[in-house]
Amino acid sequence: MNDSDAACSASFGAGLAPLALVVVLGCSGSAGCSKKPAAGKPPTPRGSAQMKAKTPAQSTECRTGKDLASVDGQKVRLIGVYRKSMTARKMRGPKKFRGYVEIELNGQASDYDSKAGPGKPVIELVGKRPDEEVQRLTDRRVRVDGVLRLDPYKEVREAKVSYATVIYGPPQLENAHDLALAD
Repeated sequence: MNDSDAACSASFGAGLAPLALVVVLGCSGSAGCSKKPAAGKPPTPRGSAQMKAKTPAQSTECRTGKDLASVDGQKVRLIGVYRKSMTARKMRGPKKFRGYVEIELNGQASDYDSKAGPGKPVIELVGKRPDEEVQRLTDRRVRVDGVLRLDPYKEVREAKVSYATVIYGPPQLENAHDLALAD
């Protein structure tokens, strides 16, 4: 046991001496605790090179249900018909527009979801939409960019927390932007 080990044992007790020794050895020596960048090169933040490689240059264009299966969780451009999402407050109550919209694509919902019944693929836009936008675009062909979530509640179900309700819902487009009429 050298002088620094004895000082650590006296200060922190015998149980923490090995931990204190590792810290002292890690920061001592000619290199020190801080590393300086090489001359002429600016320091690069950790992970920035990997993030640039993972970011796609363009969004994938989706017009049908078949296009959706391979792009779950990615940036996409949906091209479809802008529709009002009619919902009911009660099971058998009247359906009413509450400010939410969806994009209806060509094809069948079963093209990307084997459990889906017959019907057009429909992707909900997350969040209420402005009234002016809804009046201007309802039942018209549009394009919109965002992040596609085919099963937006999958993470909640897989967490298996005892207090969470098991939730299922339609696919969603998060961070919807650049909404415009399609060509």
